[in-house]
Amino acid sequence: MDDFDPVELERIRRWGRPDWRRFVRPDWERYVHPAGHEGMRKDFALWDRAFETPFARRLRLEREERDREEREWETACAERKRRADIAWERFKAAFMRGDFAPGRKANFNPDQPRDELGRWTDGATEAFDESDADATDGADHGSSADGGLPPHDDNHPPERVPRERPEESRDRTKVIRAVSNSLRLILPAAARLSVIGTIISGAVWLREYRDEILTDLDPPKTLRELNDAVEIPRSGTQRHHVVEQGPAEQDGFSRSEIDAPDNLVRIPKQKHQRISDWYSTKSVAYGGMTPRDWLRGKSWEERRSLGIQKLIDFGVLKP
Repeated sequence: MDDFDPVELERIRRWGRPDWRRFVRPDWERYVHPAGHEGMRKDFALWDRAFETPFARRLRLEREERDREEREWETACAERKRRADIAWERFKAAFMRGDFAPGRKANFNPDQPRDELGRWTDGATEAFDESDADATDGADHGSSADGGLPPHDDNHPPERVPRERPEESRDRTKVIRAVSNSLRLILPAAARLSVIGTIISGAVWLREYRDEILTDLDPPKTLRELNDAVEIPRSGTQRHHVVEQGPAEQDGFSRSEIDAPDNLVRIPKQKHQRISDWYSTKSVAYGGMTPRDWLRGKSWEERRSLGIQKLIDFGVLKP
């Protein structure tokens, strides 16, 4: 992000010249007091931004995205180191107390009741349900035996991730969306990188879907941001037509309208699929038809209005 005033940028575009640098001396610093050098450089940066070319804007956005990801990664690494330091200090404190001495176990109580399988219980008499065993398996050490997320709390919602890659595409999609929904509850956002690394270590097949999961967590953006991102390829995202292209073309709308810049946005792949699924699902709200069929014969404005609303509903576009 930058602090350039959009009003000032628009004023420069209206009254300035794109070739303004032709009128700046290469040795201008010789004729300006040193105290004014920083101010002049800020003015030059403002004029450069005002007349920024599409290619330069694309490079700048890519650079800013890389910088943002690097900052998030550094924050996540620092958080992992902090947690590791805390765990190490706890271990040293337990060691000094003698919790690891031979024949001794921390919090061990030989009189604690056991069930018929020899497992410690809280003394309750209810029968043990095997389904409960499956639901809690592997939760003692921070992750399930088959790649599940850590135990349930505000930052570690319970999910189970299969170690082996599901054969069916719909099954893989369910897992990807379940992981994404779980990570969305984790705060701060930078900590998600650490958690997804833990998940992938237990389910390696998810590595190729990492970007789909992370982009699904993107916060809503403005329509201008979604339009500008169309020509900037990003793994885990897809181009999306606000007004669906297939039905619109069948109803006689031209390709110039369908592929117009204001009808194209770049959005997360998983949200793109959700929106497409919604258009294909029958609904009572549309007389038992799918929204796609309901739009047949409708005007461009009606189609666009519904498309914009769905981007908002699915958390892609800011209201």
